[in-house]
Amino acid sequence: MRLFYQEIKNNGFIVDLSELSLFSLEKLEEQFLYITQLNKKIKSQDAVIESQDEKIKSLEERLLKIEVLLQK
Repeated sequence: MRLFYQEIKNNGFIVDLSELSLFSLEKLEEQFLYITQLNKKIKSQDAVIESQDEKIKSLEERLLKIEVLLQK
């Protein structure tokens, strides 16, 4: 469980703010890189979905033509 800064201060613990800032900056960088990776993955998946949508549309058109031919 994380203690708030005031609780840490009240309990007499020493807080190295530069170390805490560095730790926070590292975590922020990790999260930024993770979000960037997720964004690339989403864009890639969007491209796949778009391609699949085009294939589905083409297949639906072909199926409709076949159904029309079968009704004759």
